[in-house]
Amino acid sequence: MATHHIKKYAVEATDLGGLKSSRYEKLQVSYGTIASGSYSLGDYLVFGDVPSRDIIRATIISHQTTPVSLEIYPGTDVSTYLSLPLASTYKLSYVIEYVRGSGHVGFGTSEGDLLTVRVTSA
Repeated sequence: MATHHIKKYAVEATDLGGLKSSRYEKLQVSYGTIASGSYSLGDYLVFGDVPSRDIIRATIISHQTTPVSLEIYPGTDVSTYLSLPLASTYKLSYVIEYVRGSGHVGFGTSEGDLLTVRVTSA
């Protein structure tokens, strides 16, 4: 049984790299709601105005009798779209916590995480 030290960069054999940290000033939150009639099943929801260099945590939840949620944490592959399976369109709420980048992401640039969600049929 080994003891592993979590660090920004692995130096020794027992080190595990990948630690990220941010100061409070760079942490930013985007949030809001999406009306049920403004999208259809099969549509893509692209959060292109969120200037996220790194997504720390994001949650998208449907307002239905039994809520369905999509939770995104560090390590989640956001290079393509993520799926949110719904039986019908419902009002959606979202909260995205991220480290602020330098501008818009995903539109011909590679500066940060672009969050894209496809609303699929459950």
